[in-house]
Amino acid sequence: MDPMIKNRPSSKYQPGSRREVLAVSLPLMMSSGLWAVLHFVDRVFLSRYSPEALAASLPAGILQYTIMAFFLGTIGFSSTFVAQYFGASRPERIGTVIIHGLYLAVPVGLLFTLLAPLSGPFFHSLGHGTAVAVLETEFFIALAWGSLPLLSSAALGGLYSGLGLTRHVFWVSGAGILANIGLDYLLIFGNFGFPELGIRGAGYATSLASAFTCLLYLALLFARGDQRRFQFKAGFELNSDLIRRYLKFGVPGGGHQFLDVIGWTIFILILGRLGTEALAVSNAAFSINTLAFMPAFGFGIGASILVGQYLGADQPQQAEQAARNSFNMAFGFMVFAAVLFVIFPRHFLKPFVGSESGTVFFQQGTVILRIIALYTLFDTANVVYAFALRGAGDTSFIMKNFVVLTPVCLILPVWLGIRFLGMGIYGAWGFAALFVCVLAISFSIRFRGGKWKQMRVIEPFSIFR
Repeated sequence: MDPMIKNRPSSKYQPGSRREVLAVSLPLMMSSGLWAVLHFVDRVFLSRYSPEALAASLPAGILQYTIMAFFLGTIGFSSTFVAQYFGASRPERIGTVIIHGLYLAVPVGLLFTLLAPLSGPFFHSLGHGTAVAVLETEFFIALAWGSLPLLSSAALGGLYSGLGLTRHVFWVSGAGILANIGLDYLLIFGNFGFPELGIRGAGYATSLASAFTCLLYLALLFARGDQRRFQFKAGFELNSDLIRRYLKFGVPGGGHQFLDVIGWTIFILILGRLGTEALAVSNAAFSINTLAFMPAFGFGIGASILVGQYLGADQPQQAEQAARNSFNMAFGFMVFAAVLFVIFPRHFLKPFVGSESGTVFFQQGTVILRIIALYTLFDTANVVYAFALRGAGDTSFIMKNFVVLTPVCLILPVWLGIRFLGMGIYGAWGFAALFVCVLAISFSIRFRGGKWKQMRVIEPFSIFR
């Protein structure tokens, strides 16, 4: 075995093999599934508390997630640095990366927490009604208290993701999610003597769970002795070159995640012009789409980790093999999901049918799920190849694609079509499919071109000799 990767946790598998890909990706897929469970339970608890609480949770939660997506993507880029340093057998640089990730996380988290109380006028301007706007503001402020531990966890979690220790990530994130659900039950309804805080309780539960997750990462760090192994103490000295590279590669990485989230959010909001029924069925279809997206997301992150490690070890062929195997396995999951969407659309739509929904909901939902089934196959390339390029540090190309294609292929044609041309819901989702397909073609061409094989986010080793 190549001595450059002798310490890699997945080294018991053939480099770049499907077994290696599955070993790294499966815990990440399970983590994604737990996040879906958490969001479902949150909605159920708030719907049972009050309709106003459920209504207020969506816009406030979307705003918080949209803002955090940029910073989580930027700070979470620590995993790529760690993967490449680890692949290059330079563990002494890993502690410095994590410490500098925390240097970015702390001021941003504190600033977001301090500015959150100023959000009231924004929510009142949305026209959702005074009572709902007050609840939106309360929820947003409560969520903001968890910003610092959330961003810090992104930096600390990047250590174990980059090392390929994704089982550790699963257990830590899983414990945090279970804590969140338990705290929801206690703080929303005031069970077992806890105060009944309603929607504020849901926000505080999320913030406390983020703090718990951060503490678990710190406990794991010291329990394993990783702070000594990766020389964290030496990393406290500010390294301007590392900060520069963190911003050079991490900011586009965070930017593309921000644009992805806000693009689809605006798309759903524009569909609201078509009426409540169209908005409801689109929200249902979008939620169903995440079922197919989660496995691909796990394989995508796994591809990013393995590509980073193998490029750090100067083994681009193994990096390419790992990415292709990730794509093939994710594509298999996507094909299976697409077939189910086409054959059993009513089974997926039925849980979202309200008392006032009926034939039109099922009719529109069936057509939309068939459109989603089509673009789901292309979405595999978006997720896996984009993450593989991220693992190499090709984040600028990824962000440029979203900067150009999100308005050109998604937002503008849908808005213009609905506003001026009488476009219906099927046409809007048709443009969504076009957007996904064009992105997929672009990322596939970039990946097959191979330019990413010469990219590195870490500095040449000779600098430190």
